[in-house]
Amino acid sequence: MYLSAFLLLLAVVRSGIALHQPGPNLAEHEHEREHAGQEALGLHNSASQSSSLPPEHGHESIIYQTLFRESAARFPGVRTATSKPRTPMIPDAYNKTLLPLRFKPLPLGTIKPTGWWRQQMQLMADGMPGNMHKFYRLVKDAPWMGGHTEYSPLNEAYTYYFDGLVPLAYGLDDERLIQHLLKSTTWLLDHQHRDGWFGPETDVRRRNFWGRYPLFLGFAQLAEAEPGFTSVIVKAMHRFVNLMHAMLSDRHQGYVWKPGDLFDEQWGRSRAADMIIALQWLYDNHPRENGDKLRECMVFMYEMAYDWSYWFRDEIFLKDDLDNFPRELTDSLFPYVHGVNAGQGLKSPAVMRRLTHDDSLANSSRNGVKWTFDYHGSPLGAVIGDEREAGVSPVRGTELCSVVETMYSLNYLYQALGDSEFADRAELAAHNAMPTMILPHWWAHQYVAQTNQPASKVLDPRPFWNVGPWGQTFGIEPNYPCCAVRFSTGLPKYISASFVRDGEDGLVHTLLGPAEVRTTLLPPNKVHLRCSTNYPFSNLLEYSIKTRQAFLFSVRVPAWANLSQSGIEFNHDGKQLPLHPHSHTGLHAVNIPAGRTTFEIWFGADIRIEHRANDTIAVHHGALLYSLAINGKYYSGPPDRYPGDQAPPQARDWTILPTSPWNLAIDPSTLKFFQYDNRYHDQLPNPIWDEHAPPVSISVLACQIDWNLTKGGWAPEPPKKGARNCTGPAFPVELKPVGSAKLHVAELPTVDLSPGSADLCYHPGDIPTSKDDLLIERLERTAQWRARSVYRACFGPLTTFFAFVAAQPCSPSSLADTLAQWLVVTGTSTVLTTGWRPSVTTGTLMMSKADKGCSPDHRHDIAKTGFHQPPLPRNEPESYQTRATPPHSPGTPAPAYIPEPKPKLQMAIPDTQQTYRFSATTTPKLSPDDHPHQYRSPISASRSQPRVDIGPDENPLHSQLPSPTATRMPVISPCSFHGPMSAAFSPQQLNPSRGGTFRHALCSCSQPSICLPSLVCPCLTYGKTQYRLNLRSAKNDPTDLLGYRPVNASCVAFGLLCGINGILAAIQHTRIRKIYEMNAAAGNDEKEVRGREEECRGIVRGKKGGFGLNASSGLGGAGAGAGKRYDGYVDVQAMVFQGPSRK
Repeated sequence: MYLSAFLLLLAVVRSGIALHQPGPNLAEHEHEREHAGQEALGLHNSASQSSSLPPEHGHESIIYQTLFRESAARFPGVRTATSKPRTPMIPDAYNKTLLPLRFKPLPLGTIKPTGWWRQQMQLMADGMPGNMHKFYRLVKDAPWMGGHTEYSPLNEAYTYYFDGLVPLAYGLDDERLIQHLLKSTTWLLDHQHRDGWFGPETDVRRRNFWGRYPLFLGFAQLAEAEPGFTSVIVKAMHRFVNLMHAMLSDRHQGYVWKPGDLFDEQWGRSRAADMIIALQWLYDNHPRENGDKLRECMVFMYEMAYDWSYWFRDEIFLKDDLDNFPRELTDSLFPYVHGVNAGQGLKSPAVMRRLTHDDSLANSSRNGVKWTFDYHGSPLGAVIGDEREAGVSPVRGTELCSVVETMYSLNYLYQALGDSEFADRAELAAHNAMPTMILPHWWAHQYVAQTNQPASKVLDPRPFWNVGPWGQTFGIEPNYPCCAVRFSTGLPKYISASFVRDGEDGLVHTLLGPAEVRTTLLPPNKVHLRCSTNYPFSNLLEYSIKTRQAFLFSVRVPAWANLSQSGIEFNHDGKQLPLHPHSHTGLHAVNIPAGRTTFEIWFGADIRIEHRANDTIAVHHGALLYSLAINGKYYSGPPDRYPGDQAPPQARDWTILPTSPWNLAIDPSTLKFFQYDNRYHDQLPNPIWDEHAPPVSISVLACQIDWNLTKGGWAPEPPKKGARNCTGPAFPVELKPVGSAKLHVAELPTVDLSPGSADLCYHPGDIPTSKDDLLIERLERTAQWRARSVYRACFGPLTTFFAFVAAQPCSPSSLADTLAQWLVVTGTSTVLTTGWRPSVTTGTLMMSKADKGCSPDHRHDIAKTGFHQPPLPRNEPESYQTRATPPHSPGTPAPAYIPEPKPKLQMAIPDTQQTYRFSATTTPKLSPDDHPHQYRSPISASRSQPRVDIGPDENPLHSQLPSPTATRMPVISPCSFHGPMSAAFSPQQLNPSRGGTFRHALCSCSQPSICLPSLVCPCLTYGKTQYRLNLRSAKNDPTDLLGYRPVNASCVAFGLLCGINGILAAIQHTRIRKIYEMNAAAGNDEKEVRGREEECRGIVRGKKGGFGLNASSGLGGAGAGAGKRYDGYVDVQAMVFQGPSRK
């Protein structure tokens, strides 16, 4: 052990550089460099890289060899440069044919996304992925393109970007991106070295194959999508293969480090399967006269690759949190436990199986997938690894690079082996792990995300193995830059793999989603297929197929589907047939006759509970994971490394802080699935991963528990079972798809909220240990409760009264209405804030037991709060309605309080940052999942017009929305704040309403945050109004105050012209009248122009497709059942929660 430590220290001193191997020190140095003023984390030009590497050996190879030798006896799967090849190189040792894939992928460009998939791809093209070449230095100034900026001597940044841009450009047929791509490809081909090498390396000692892997994967896709470039690309690839064969024949040059080499070998050897996939594509499709060299290159790489099949052995794989093993051991296994490597390595045995014809390698991949997710997987479908795998703790991070690589590996495994589990897992990651780490406008992403993430901020100290303080925030480059150039590969590659061939004459829909396919099967049989669906937000898929000849078409049935509630119907003939998926592939096969065929297939779904560590659960329904969505307040600024106008204004770094309770425990017996009325509409809100856009949610009963953020600002492990007593009354909450919840808790602690449960005891302090302690505690708590109740009962109504008076016009006729409304709301607020409530059966006031002692006869019994009441009369359904008070963004005044009628049913709620209001309402339509044989009725009933094909809008961000929904789930209005997911980020045409009258008189002060500053310093209000008018003149969103500063040029000018500044105010007043078409009669404006009205305009599409103004778009809402959507964002006014049955 001492000898090993001495050798490690010696290697560091000789190299003159810090350990490159990930560890806590690396993150510290990255953070220090970041604040020292460097332009980018680890960004250097080629010259500086040359001087930083030791002349006598490759980067860190001696360190790794020392560690490897120490553990070689137990872990021989990690081979060093001195190790013998896996199998001696014999010319005929391997078959000259490759094992066929179970399903053959279709050429790039054959599959086109439609519906919400296309909207997402368009957002990518308009966002950071489609604009990197314009400003992002690692792409714009990449050494591959003649520049000098790179973050690693591996030279991987540009090839990562290239590999993702190809499927994005051709999936959309985006001419702008295609032209850029073809110009870039022409440059790369023109600058291929004379000996065939690709890349900026001029020193042969630095030549490392790894950076070429993503380039060759991109070349293979481009050759399929662009026939005019196929020949030149294939020719260039073969020139490289000739050089590669010569280098590998010379003791694996460029692949295995030897003394004198100046590269890090571990990445190329641990990820060898990626290059072998590209070589296999070339061997299968364009071998030319180079077949033998291609095969031998694959053999050379296989023999000296890190052996993932060895790692995926039962006695070798580490089945526990790696923090529980010695550091020396986990360091020696770093190529296997590195988070991104782990995602890429899942497919490695299956890739090698095609070459070796060894079927045991298929089981190696199966074991690898199972153990990786069992022992290091998150419920979102990703590998937990904040640089290194980290067990299953919800505190630890998942790297975005690992997510997209895992998706690609799982897609490949389904194509290679056909196990339905791989496709199910790929969908889980694509619909949960990936979108939750990317802001909906695709201009910012996280480096790592936590399963339980109540805040997105600088974390210090950090709970991660090797991630900097900013790694969990959203930005263009929040930590190491690899994710910035790699995250855009996930969705385009996923969509391009959604359909595959089964043999030569079959077609399969593997990864479900909206898409269109045009292909030719054998014998020459042209097929045009279109799948219209909102999957995974709905489980109904409609197919329209046109074919010249009959063929076999198959649809993968997800493993979670309830087959008793699933079915298929052809040509709307009313005959619903059951599904019979294959036990291995999960495919339901359909014989499609020549001509045109239409059919619908649907999957029944139930709420599924996944048990996680520490007695927590994850809640699934269909392909989506549901989490507690936490309201957030968004703060942003320009990227630190791109000051001024070096980056587009959309490129910003974000911090999100919670504004609603996150420390909740739920009662899983109360889970209930809900859908919005637009779940089956032809068009979903765009962007669909906005916080309020998904048309599905789950309600559940919850209570707050004693679970607080750490000093570093992150959520620790949930309290253990038995220490989760409610600290307040129970109340209903909404669980949303985790992909739309940037702040979320996805692994939820559970409690029993049934009457008499011990979890309902309220323990403000330690649990009493004696009768005397119990008596003292009860007396103290009773005194505190009485004092708080008296205060709220006395001063609460008075405060409400003055608020009402201030909000009313200055006319005596409104006084009676004001008093009446005050009396109504006073009764309600007294109930909600003091713990008193009306009895359901008698109508008399009773004291809630929420704050009483925890003796057996004084439990907090939610049966007394309205959830388990006796049956109600027929005219009073068993349901509740709630709405949360939305947060507001910095610089935007909070919405004024608007009273609502007194609810018929009320319940005690916790004193938190949210205010809930309850009333009786009608129950929404149940999901078709609950009534599988009536699935057509809620859909067909809404189709008064012929069905419109799913397709992109002219501007995908300008959604043509459906008519108002009738949902009851509580979704915070997007009008109330302007985060990166709100309409402030959408270049939409604004259509302000005309006409109307003032709702407040001249002497009213309904919004003190506006009127009071205007009286003291009118220049601030003038400057703010002028800023918004200028935004509107520039056809930008006048509600986007992200760039607003209180003291701006207009404000200063108004102040300097003191005495005559009334002229400026008059000009501004006239400008407002003209813009909003107001009557010019002095003192009798016909329109109230307020900032909040512009934020909460209620433009919705009528049933016939026209636009109209929803008259009830004010913040106060329109009562029960008046759910609405604004410019693509949900604004739901109420929630229905039925009391859970207790049988």
